[in-house]
Amino acid sequence: MQKFVLMGLGQVGTSLLNLILKEKLFDIDNIYIIDKDKTVFNKFINFGGNINNCIELFIESSNYLEIFKYTNENDFIMDLVNGVDNLILATECLYRNIHYISTCDDCFDNKFNFFTFQTHYDEYKKLLLNREKKATSIAEFGMNPGMVNVFTKKVLIDIVEQDDSDFVSSNRNYLRSLYKTNKFALLAKELKVRSFIETDVDITDTSIKEDKNTVYSTWNVPDYDIEIHENTIIKCGTQNRLNKILESVNCNTEDIIYFNKLNGTLILDKISTSVPQKVGSNIGEFTGYIVSHEENFSVYDYYTIRENGGEIEYAPDMYFVYKPCDLALKSIIKHDLNNKIQLILKENMISGGEAVGIVAIGDNFKTRYVGNYLDIKDTFFETPTILQVSIGCLSAIKYIRNHPNEGFLFPEYTNVNEVLEYAQKYMKIDSITI
Repeated sequence: MQKFVLMGLGQVGTSLLNLILKEKLFDIDNIYIIDKDKTVFNKFINFGGNINNCIELFIESSNYLEIFKYTNENDFIMDLVNGVDNLILATECLYRNIHYISTCDDCFDNKFNFFTFQTHYDEYKKLLLNREKKATSIAEFGMNPGMVNVFTKKVLIDIVEQDDSDFVSSNRNYLRSLYKTNKFALLAKELKVRSFIETDVDITDTSIKEDKNTVYSTWNVPDYDIEIHENTIIKCGTQNRLNKILESVNCNTEDIIYFNKLNGTLILDKISTSVPQKVGSNIGEFTGYIVSHEENFSVYDYYTIRENGGEIEYAPDMYFVYKPCDLALKSIIKHDLNNKIQLILKENMISGGEAVGIVAIGDNFKTRYVGNYLDIKDTFFETPTILQVSIGCLSAIKYIRNHPNEGFLFPEYTNVNEVLEYAQKYMKIDSITI
């Protein structure tokens, strides 16, 4: 029988396990848990799991191969562990013909830096080019990254089908033929998409009494603390000049640490909270902060068209704007010292939820948003932030079940309609002009 090995039974892992059992995707006796904290195994046992299927293991560069003692060909590994090298595990699973799913991009031994996303993506792309007839694996498939990658395709489809601008109306049949033949990069070029802006706004209201020595978040608190303090990274396309991009984020050439026109990577000498950006969403306009995120690299390349010599002929700008909930944001900006962390749980929430989506801006259509707002009222025992990620993971598992031999993929390489059908059982997808 096919086994499902779940690495990490934290908040997302518990939420995903609940969905897997609801959907009856795997028998509980064929589910294995790997975690460094043996106390979480009680949660698995409460779901009906077998204690003999629980492995206490702190995964690091010296011992990661131990994971494969518990797997055979065509088994699943769901990687939800911090501090592992997702590229190494994806490569190993491809070699062993094991289905691998991750939700982020990370490294062993704290070797992550602001070039890692690009260097890892360059290696991932080699896996993409050699994927035929191998067990399907999908890297970086949660909510963002994950579902938001798929939303980039959905937003273009909806522009073609629903936009009433002169260009779209006059060329609808041709534009429709492009997405039906999976030519999404060419479709983006024809529509003159200038920018894909990924948006994430958290409107959680919490009952927690603020401690000025504590960082708060509705998701992984250490990762949030790191992410919000990282250098701002923007993927620059061909439709906007560099000085125009800098002007749009209130920066200038003196703020540039690094720029590579061959892959569009712009790194600024400013942390995320120093680069505010106003953007629209399905719950209204908000001001967030431009945050470095791994999906920007794969999505940017997916929509890049190159000339024979490798020069970029067309690419859209791609960046991520995030607005944490008020308590989480205040704990980063206003606290002098943060030596404690606290995860905001559903029991701490008074109201609110999270809206994650993609905004497409261009010359030949009206600006459009596609995304999901998930409210606390629509979750099970977890926060909306956590459930959105586990819904993405569930969609990836179902996709692999139906497409077991497609090799290594990123979320944007999956079938958009199929993935959205899986997700819409638990989340509503909005598509609106803004």
